[in-house]
Amino acid sequence: MSPKKTPASGTEARRAAPSRVVTSLPGLAVTLLIIGIFCLSALQAGLVIMEDERHLESRYLIMSLVSMGVSGLGLIGLLLGSQLMLERAVGQKGRALALLEPRTMAMEAAMDGIAMVDGSGAIAYVNKMLAQFYACAKDDLTGKRWTALYSPAQSDFLTEEIFPRLEKDGHWSGHTIGQRPDGSSFLQDISITRLRDGGLIFIIRDFTEEKKTQDLSARRLAAMEAAGDGIGIVDAEGRLTYMNGALMRLHGLSRRDLPDYIGQHWANLYTDKGRDEIINSVMPLVRREGRWKGEAPVVRKDGTVTHAEMTLTLLPDGGMIGTARDITDRRTAQAERENLEKQFFQAQKMEAVGRLAGGIAHDFNNILASVMGYAGFLIEDLPDKSEAKSFARQIMQGCQQARNLVEQILTFSRRREDVRETMDLNAALQDTVNMLRSTLPALIELRNEMPEESVLIRANPVQIGQELMNLCVNARDAMPEERGILSISLETVTAGTEASVLPLSEALREIGAAPEIRIMGETDGATVLTLGNLMRSHPYARLTITDDGCGISHNVMEHMFEPFFTTKPMDLGTGLGLSAVHGIVASHQGALLVRSLEGRGTTFSLYFPVTVAERVMQGQETGLSPLRGSGHILLVEDQSHVQAMLKIMLNRMGYDTSFCNAGDEAVDHLRENPGRYDLVLSDQSMPRMSGVEMAAHIHEDFPDLPIILITGYSHEHLMASMEKNPSIRAVLPKPVDAHVLARHLKDILGKARAA
Repeated sequence: MSPKKTPASGTEARRAAPSRVVTSLPGLAVTLLIIGIFCLSALQAGLVIMEDERHLESRYLIMSLVSMGVSGLGLIGLLLGSQLMLERAVGQKGRALALLEPRTMAMEAAMDGIAMVDGSGAIAYVNKMLAQFYACAKDDLTGKRWTALYSPAQSDFLTEEIFPRLEKDGHWSGHTIGQRPDGSSFLQDISITRLRDGGLIFIIRDFTEEKKTQDLSARRLAAMEAAGDGIGIVDAEGRLTYMNGALMRLHGLSRRDLPDYIGQHWANLYTDKGRDEIINSVMPLVRREGRWKGEAPVVRKDGTVTHAEMTLTLLPDGGMIGTARDITDRRTAQAERENLEKQFFQAQKMEAVGRLAGGIAHDFNNILASVMGYAGFLIEDLPDKSEAKSFARQIMQGCQQARNLVEQILTFSRRREDVRETMDLNAALQDTVNMLRSTLPALIELRNEMPEESVLIRANPVQIGQELMNLCVNARDAMPEERGILSISLETVTAGTEASVLPLSEALREIGAAPEIRIMGETDGATVLTLGNLMRSHPYARLTITDDGCGISHNVMEHMFEPFFTTKPMDLGTGLGLSAVHGIVASHQGALLVRSLEGRGTTFSLYFPVTVAERVMQGQETGLSPLRGSGHILLVEDQSHVQAMLKIMLNRMGYDTSFCNAGDEAVDHLRENPGRYDLVLSDQSMPRMSGVEMAAHIHEDFPDLPIILITGYSHEHLMASMEKNPSIRAVLPKPVDAHVLARHLKDILGKARAA
């Protein structure tokens, strides 16, 4: 049994139809020809018969036959014409189908979505890709209005904004947002063409991923432009194709300069020296290792030099991407940091020395307190004309000098606060000279010329002592081989009565106001600097410090007041000494005159306004006996020899005395013996509890019990404690002066009893 033949389908059926029609045409023509011959024969026969009179009775029949023959011939002609027209139409359709078929296949295979809309706005055709874009079948869209492709808002936009343009231009392309049947949306790159019959052709491409890529590229480009580091891209031929704003700023370029560099060789950015360095040293490493990182100077367009940290990375196409970071500030900061670290280490050493000095001073004060106390007892007890009393006075004088030395040590250790008071500059200078004698090298001769009377100024003793020491130490360091002469003198002068290059004014400069600095040269080659001015006719204390050292050049003098500027090795100077002198002169309404000749030495003359005040009381009132009083005093002191001396001193003044060795012990003792004591006399520096802390505890339980503190350090910082704790009635320096202590005891206890 032969297999059953299946009818041709699709394209094959369409291709077979014209062939069958064409094959049947010859047979049909033959058939029509035979019929035509028959009809003609019948017509001829009929005509013959009609002419024959013998057949008159059959005329009507014959006429019918003739009519039928004529009609048959007409029918045959009509059939032949229709067959020819059909054949032509079938041929044209075949040719049209042959042309349409590949175009339809092309639209179906297109990567863009295609939709055809007829003149009524209905979707007549969609291709496979458009159905994929909308995540549906083709039949889900075919027959619907084109608005099914978009949201209402987007449809309104196309209708109102785009279709009017189509009426005019016939074509529009741009971006829209398509909406799928499930409600999701996607970006479209779309082209719309208007047809003559009013229909539309939509060509759509999904733009979502491309838009993300474009946005990402735009963000990356924006990030590159906003980057603080310079970024440049070079192609395989060495042409600079991109440079961001930071790289332009690094090279000192503006946007107007870009045409001179973009598209040109990257070497145009650098000087000949920099170009050779990169080509000969850097590029071989980049080609060998694919990357290079290092630091290099960059000469800007204006000729200034910056320092940059650079990286070069080789790209797969043979080009390069380079980054550059301006590290000029970082290098400067690093240098400053290194300098500050050295200064910090130096300051730490100075702080350690200061703490050591303060500790030594405290212990030395306790020793002095005992020695001075017992020497005072001898002075009181021995006959006036006795040799032993003279010895006691010598002991007391030596202790006074030692106490002044301790004050200088405390000043050096910065244990005194920034307070102004009326001070004797002469006495302060004497103390400095005494301290210098023990520190200067043996080959440096110290000469001093001081007045006999006091020279009073309103100043900060710590700062004045610091200033004197700085200038004297600088003078010592300026002498080569630690050999030379250092001269110090003090005198009182009146501004304007003698020749001076210092300018005069009619009033004192305001405290802290920046004084004007002037530098000038003299005919003998010396350089003169003046700082500030003098008030005309006002008395000044002039302190002069002269050395015969190496001198100061004009260039150095221009910078010598700058902080951290120093010509000394780092381990010998901090560069802060003369800047401190500048600040002290400015804050004390003073003036400064510096005259220096290189190789011949330098003279510093400092001027401080003399104050009108009573003479400062110095030393002990050795000619008088301490005031006597009565009462019971609790003595708190951890040093046994000082405790014993103070007990004797208080007993000689008429007071009963008990003692404790520590602050916490004194607090407990007072709580166990309420009302027994009239006053507490305590050292400030003790183990476990300081004098101030002890006073706070005592005040809680016995608010009316007065307290006097004694301190071996500067007592200024304890004065604030008197305001916070009213029980602290006085703060006295150690070694304590018997007469000063007696006066305070008499005054405090007298007021307490009167109350």
